[in-house]
Amino acid sequence: MSDWPIYREENHHPEVEKQMAYIMEAIKGIRNARQKMNIAPSKKAPLLCITQDERIKEILDYGRSYFINLSSASDISILEDKSTLGDDNLSVVLDKCEIFIPLKDLIDYNKEISRLEKEKEKLEGELKRVKDKLSNKNFVNKAPKNVVDAEREKEKKYMDMMDRVVERLESLKSKQ
Repeated sequence: MSDWPIYREENHHPEVEKQMAYIMEAIKGIRNARQKMNIAPSKKAPLLCITQDERIKEILDYGRSYFINLSSASDISILEDKSTLGDDNLSVVLDKCEIFIPLKDLIDYNKEISRLEKEKEKLEGELKRVKDKLSNKNFVNKAPKNVVDAEREKEKKYMDMMDRVVERLESLKSKQ
């Protein structure tokens, strides 16, 4: 049996912890952005990191293997300006850095538009059902308050989802 580990100040590296926190924040942002766009993790894409801060460049370079393995990146380019970027990119904004992911090879626009139109139809049906329920005075007056409140929350949720779907549809249609 071995002794209980002993804390040693020489093994504590606060600067490395800050660097790793920055890398983890970037990876989390990239993964969230990809997930919002329904991009499968199996689809690799280059990351274009725009920063003029030398310290951030070092952190990004240090985290290169983490980005490739944990955020489905095929490669990482660290640039100083946006002049070489195309029009269609996902972006992740960090402190002193912006990361862009080109979408051209990641999304089948027609397929995504079709999926979003089906989602919109489904949401329209759900919204109609909830609105009909809430416009029924018998339901509103006789149902328990928590049930009526739950329906109002559903209505709010569906309207929010509908706004996001419509916004995304318009964005994709404008890029075709």
